[in-house]
Amino acid sequence: MTILSDPAEEGRGWTGPAEDTVRERYLAAFGRALRDLSPVELRFRMREILAVPAVDRVEVYQQHAPACLSPVAGEAGRHWAITFLTAAMSAPPTGT
Repeated sequence: MTILSDPAEEGRGWTGPAEDTVRERYLAAFGRALRDLSPVELRFRMREILAVPAVDRVEVYQQHAPACLSPVAGEAGRHWAITFLTAAMSAPPTGT
């Protein structure tokens, strides 16, 4: 996640053209699926669907965890993330 959001070109650029290719493919696919979104709003949503869950997972992983987590505990976070991502991408355009 740091690589994608790093303000320094050297941080963002180390992945090279492979990252550009993947990003453009995802943007094109989501653009076809979400035709009502402006390109600016689509890019914003794409960035946020990566950033918000990543920040959440970093926070979770930095907490002291008990030695034995139940599989159900990990599944709850996954379900919340899927719900969030689905809502974020299916919301109507903001109209701006």
